[in-house]
Amino acid sequence: MWQGIQVITNYKTTSSACDSDASLPDALNDFYAWFEAENNVVVSKTIPPPNDQVLCLSTPDMKRTLHSSNHIIKFADDTTVVGLISNDESTYREDVQGLTAWCKANNLSLNVDKTKQMAVDFRRAQSGHSPLFIDGSSVEIIKSTKFLGVHPAENFTWSLNTSSFSKSLFLYFLQRLRKAHLPPPILTMFYRGTIESVLSSCITAWFGNCLDHKTLQRVVRTAEKIIGVSLPSITDMYTTRCIRKANSVLWMTAHTPHTHSPPSCHLER
Repeated sequence: MWQGIQVITNYKTTSSACDSDASLPDALNDFYAWFEAENNVVVSKTIPPPNDQVLCLSTPDMKRTLHSSNHIIKFADDTTVVGLISNDESTYREDVQGLTAWCKANNLSLNVDKTKQMAVDFRRAQSGHSPLFIDGSSVEIIKSTKFLGVHPAENFTWSLNTSSFSKSLFLYFLQRLRKAHLPPPILTMFYRGTIESVLSSCITAWFGNCLDHKTLQRVVRTAEKIIGVSLPSITDMYTTRCIRKANSVLWMTAHTPHTHSPPSCHLER
């Protein structure tokens, strides 16, 4: 499908290093580690470290040392420490230092330059937040960041998230496909795969506090005019995914909020 879109839109890709160097993929495969799914252990494919030490990572042993108010979120090679702080930051800072020590013990190093700190504080009398220190280097305090595809900010207005979503949509390609006289079912499939998937990304987390609903709905209306069919509104996307998330919380015992949301005895709820 993507090759057909490239032909229709006359899209030309720039030459990459892989085209000029055929040995680069083999070098990358030898460099990166492979994951063994059965025991969740990372085995290095490169030459083992001195003294016959094999790199083995296991996140549960790190999570057991955390305080109850702090959590670790891992996605690929990104690690995020989230803490609920009530006038005392000592437990949060202890867990950050514990994570740093755990990384050193497992032959890992944290990139302090790429590490950021963001504080969400809605108190009326706010005081300055002191930065964290990792290996003697202070962590930069920021007001917004990109986390798992969305852009949360310290005030949770989500205006930056809305503007970034509207800029990353593929309405231009949808127009080119329409000019190529593709049928509405194909255009709808392209819309759902490239535009609606971006609009609905983590929508259950940010849509409730979003103030720019009209900007996102304008994108849906433009897509409706291009395709010529009726599409679900941004509010319908939010409602559908909230119901889906609520069902997963109610019926999955392994879900974290399951114990806080017991099923209602009323069928209409």
